[in-house]
Amino acid sequence: MDRRGVMGFPLRLGLAFTLLALCLPLLTTLAGDFQADVSGNGMHGEVERITRAADRVFYGGPGSTCVVDVTVAPGFSIVIGGDGADAYSISITRDGVETEKIYLEHPQVRFIGDARSIDSTSSLRITCVDNPHYGVEVTAA
Repeated sequence: MDRRGVMGFPLRLGLAFTLLALCLPLLTTLAGDFQADVSGNGMHGEVERITRAADRVFYGGPGSTCVVDVTVAPGFSIVIGGDGADAYSISITRDGVETEKIYLEHPQVRFIGDARSIDSTSSLRITCVDNPHYGVEVTAA
């Protein structure tokens, strides 16, 4: 009777588990990065909703208003407006680090007032104003 298969099986099984143990940390890191990327893609959808609402009220003229419900994933925040060129932008930050900045170009919508940071589920009121500059103002609804 040939016993080579019986003796080789535990060795092969041990080798397979060793390879699995070596690959496990890499796989968990990749899974965590994938989850963060999926959450980041969700933030793009929220920024797109804010952008569309700002476009609508901008074209509607002074006095036009719209309310948008925004959901921000944990660890992320959305920063609307700011000083200088940032007044025309919406930024996505992850753990306090800016990961992306989107400029509103067509039309070139200006966010009036100080930068507004959103880091949880919120309702935003977006209003077109013409005092002293033409643009949109973002406040809590």
